[in-house]
Parts: sequence; structure tokens; C-alpha cells
Amino acid sequence: MKAILFLLLCYPLNLCAQCITGNCINGNGTFDFGFALYTGSFKNGKPHGKGIMDYGNGEKFEGNFTDGVENGDGVLHKNGTQRNVVFRNGKLEIETIIVGGHTPAIQGCQLGDCLSGEGKIIYSSGNTYAGNFLNGQRHGHGKFSFVSGNTFTGKFEKDIPVQGSFFYAREGVTFTGKVNADCEPQTGDYFYPANEATVSILNGVITQIVNPKADRLRAELKQMEDAQKPVTCTRCNGKGIAGYSRVSVTNTIENVGFDRYMNGRYTTTTRYGDTKFPNICTECGGAGVKKM
Repeated sequence: MKAILFLLLCYPLNLCAQCITGNCINGNGTFDFGFALYTGSFKNGKPHGKGIMDYGNGEKFEGNFTDGVENGDGVLHKNGTQRNVVFRNGKLEIETIIVGGHTPAIQGCQLGDCLSGEGKIIYSSGNTYAGNFLNGQRHGHGKFSFVSGNTFTGKFEKDIPVQGSFFYAREGVTFTGKVNADCEPQTGDYFYPANEATVSILNGVITQIVNPKADRLRAELKQMEDAQKPVTCTRCNGKGIAGYSRVSVTNTIENVGFDRYMNGRYTTTTRYGDTKFPNICTECGGAGVKKM
């Protein structure tokens, strides 16, 4: 914030800041920002790498810079004390104040040994960490709890989460595997308890999805669909007719001819026999198909 405010007040920039010695573009040099004097490594005209930012009156930061801001381990001299600090992209994450007798007092430490032991620390953001520490950094096994309810439980190395389980509280999903410095999943498995699904990723790319519940549901739906599909009736072979019955038939024929005209009458002749009659298939009702 000091840098931004100063630059606004000192526009144009070349009236307030200048390279005093060395290469302040890509190399090593000393640059006067007006609000502070920086000596160290530069890249693209910004502090990058090892350096010292001296604010005057005994206040200075010695440590790592990235793209113009403090980033990583360093030592902060302030108010007559020496503090081992850890910055993340310009934001102070951990501050260890060394007092008389070199007794450490870790800012935010609520329980145990937050320097090189096991303890619990609450950060200004409200996030908490409980676990192992080494030289004031999260190192070993621990649990980082975010104010959102999300948690990461696993291995830390020099303040950086490496591998473990990240629980997404709102979604109820758990990722187990390797994460990056920002705790973003990289390689491992997501588990969704609601549908028993597992999603595998490699370097942030999905490689496999296994969803047993969805597979079972698809199988059940297919079974239901198959049950509704008509199939050819095996009894009638799809014809709707299953054999023939023999039926007795009586045919009566009236003889109308010469005798009728001559005698005013006619005769009838009756014949008896049988014939074939097609039977409707009782299995499919004559449709030729039936449902399972």
C-alpha cells in the first residue's frame, strides 16, 4: 500500500524514483523508490530474487521478492525487533518475533509450540492451522481450516501444502491426492458420496470417471425399457395364428330347375363334412408380438 500511495503522489515516476547504481532492469543494483531504498536483484525493472528493502528509521525487509513484492522467507526489522517472516505475494502470512533470550512469540499462536513443535495458530483472516511446525512454518502433518468451512488435512513442507485430503464443505466432496501451493488439486481422486462417484485427475486433467450409482440406474432403466419392448410371439412365430381346428359343416343346396316348373316344387340336397378353421393365437391374442 505504501508503494501505491507513493507512486500516486509522485507522478511522474521519474521525479521520485531512480536507479542509483548497478543494473536495475535485469541484474543487481540499488534503486531509490522514494519511500524505500532497494538493493538486490532485478527482473524486468522490478525487485525479483534476493534483496533488501530499507524503509528507513531501522525498518527494513531482507528476503525474497517476486515481480516487485515480498514473496517467501525473510527477516523484518521493525520497532527495534527482528522478526522471521513469511510473505505470500506481498501479504504477510507468518511473523515470528524474537525477544530477549531468543524466545519465540508466534503471532496468532493459540496453543502449543508454533515455532518448532506442535501447535495451533489462528491467522488474521480467521483461517486456522493445527499441526506440526518447523522454524515458524507449517511443516509435517497438519490440518488447515478455512473460514468457508473447507479443510485440508495432510502433509506440509516449508509452509506449503503438498499432499492430503481437501474437503469441500458445501458440496460434501473430498479430494485426496497431491495439491499445489494454493491447495488446488493436481493429481488424485475426487469422491462424491451422494452418488458414490470417483473422478480421477492427472496434473489437473480428468482421466477417469467411475459412477456406480449412475451405472446401476442406467442398467435398471435399460431393463425396464427391454421389458416394454414387444418381441415376436414364439408360439405363432409372429403370424398371430396358431394352427387350425377342424369344424363340422352342413351344406344344404336347394335344387331349383325343371321339376319346379313342371310340378311347382323344388327339392333340397344336404351334404355333411368338415373344414379347417384358423385359430387365433392365445399367447399373443393374434398380434404376433407380445411384451416381456
